[in-house]
Amino acid sequence: MTARQMVSRGFIVISFLLFSLPVFSQQIRVLLNLIDHDELSLGVAAGGFSVTQGKSQVPISGDGSIELADDLTIKSTDGHNLSWQGKNYRGHLGISRVNDKYALINTLELEDYLYGVIASEVDTKTWPVEALKAQAVVSRSYAATLINAKRKESYDLGTQVSHQVYLGATFEDARAREAVDDTKDEVLMDNDGEVVPAYFHSCCGGHTEDPQAIWNENGPRSVQGVSDFGFCKLSPHYNWVTTLSRGDLESSLRKLGYTLDSPVKAILLGSLSRSQRVLTLKIVTSRDRFEVSTAKLREMLGSNWIRSTKITHIKTQDKNFLIYGKGWGHGVGLCQWGAKGMADRGWNYKRILKVYFPKAKIAKI
Repeated sequence: MTARQMVSRGFIVISFLLFSLPVFSQQIRVLLNLIDHDELSLGVAAGGFSVTQGKSQVPISGDGSIELADDLTIKSTDGHNLSWQGKNYRGHLGISRVNDKYALINTLELEDYLYGVIASEVDTKTWPVEALKAQAVVSRSYAATLINAKRKESYDLGTQVSHQVYLGATFEDARAREAVDDTKDEVLMDNDGEVVPAYFHSCCGGHTEDPQAIWNENGPRSVQGVSDFGFCKLSPHYNWVTTLSRGDLESSLRKLGYTLDSPVKAILLGSLSRSQRVLTLKIVTSRDRFEVSTAKLREMLGSNWIRSTKITHIKTQDKNFLIYGKGWGHGVGLCQWGAKGMADRGWNYKRILKVYFPKAKIAKI
């Protein structure tokens, strides 16, 4: 395939909006997308930016397209934001080769990145600002730990819930920026002066979880499960029930490596963690009985089927299983709906964070 043929098959459009870029000291690299090198090339709109490869200027064709290559950098030349697939991004964009694909990476200042995260993760329109501030400190701490851990890699984190949701500058608003600015450079630190990997989730269902129960011995000792005193009860996910078909369950079990000689007849609760989350599920067939990790099954099925491992009971109904539980997410660290409940009562963000991270203190980096 020639370069011109690659250009004709697809492109990324870079445009600009009138937002100025403040200057900070700490940068973060966010993976926006992985692009198949034989299907897509890079296209840019004319004017207002430059494209370089290393120290060399890359020419832009008459239709505003360039071929994808490793080590490309696209920067604004007039201080305006870049845009890709309908979303606006502060900082600059870059292309790096990752295995057999090209990674599109947004590099920007950490505080600018947080503007987009807060507006993407929580309801900045109606939630109290103290809950937004608590989220800002937690998200900054989480991002800082990944920046330190990923220095030798092409990027630090992605844009989805497996890290933290980031939709760029498009959804920023004044309240998100206020929460970030009022907590500027603040992170959670442990007694050794290390930044705490401050995980968070939507709703804990009444009690957060020890990291070791979710990630075994890899979980940080500076984070522990605590009661949230019922502050997350107003969450629409505090109590939930989902219907899982026998076929979907059996398909997921096979993908996890289990051999099924007969249909699944029942699912029973297995061992429990300290916060009463279900660590294992007992799968019962007419010929066999075995245990499966709840966390692994949840990952395979997806969080819409098992919203958390805080499962209370399971009923068998025809060819389906009704799963009842509490909360949404892995349950480690900050409970977002609990933070909202505390802020509704007038608690400030420092008091909220002390509840969820009793072994940490707030410090500036």
